[in-house]
Amino acid sequence: MRLRLLVGGVLVWAATVVVGCNDPTEDLRSDNANERVRAIRELAREGDDSAAREIARAVAHPDEATAAEAVRGLGRIARPSAAEALVSVAESDARPRVRREAAVQLGRRRDEAAARTLRTLVKSDPDPQVRGAAATGLGHQGNLADVMGLLEVAESDADPVVQSRAIGAVEQMVGLRFKFNPWAPADERAEALARVRALVPYAGAFLQEWQSTREKEGKP
Repeated sequence: MRLRLLVGGVLVWAATVVVGCNDPTEDLRSDNANERVRAIRELAREGDDSAAREIARAVAHPDEATAAEAVRGLGRIARPSAAEALVSVAESDARPRVRREAAVQLGRRRDEAAARTLRTLVKSDPDPQVRGAAATGLGHQGNLADVMGLLEVAESDADPVVQSRAIGAVEQMVGLRFKFNPWAPADERAEALARVRALVPYAGAFLQEWQSTREKEGKP
């Protein structure tokens, strides 16, 4: 009796191990959206180049929710291959929702390739949600060299959300609040932007000097 119980327990354990060791790449092709999402998250936790390649393929899935989750998965992988895949998605995917998510993830990376892509998106992407996400991403990266470009976006982009995101990014970088209202009448917006443009160079110069001093002192 004990032998039968022992054998039965071993078989149950073995079956559990087999089920638990399924290759998540197989679930990427599942008809079940939850299984696809679970597979993407498992691969993202692995975090290697092979996982990045598999997740990058999943971005092409016709289901936008799956594609967006795959982009977030790439964002969680700190490998150059994942960054390259994000740049490719941001530049070439036909779906605004997916490009917007790629812009969000690129904004969390501190590398020049990501910054170049965001600078392009904020000025030329046809979807305002993508342009807005790119502006916010540049704000997160915190490169003071992008301040004037963001001001140009705020002055030239007709979409109030993009204007607001661009000014918000500038505020984040220079540490000032400009109380810019993107839904105010055009003449009021123009006056507000003129004030911002007048103040930003002084704030930027101060911050650059402060950062330079801290670097000389060996402070982060």
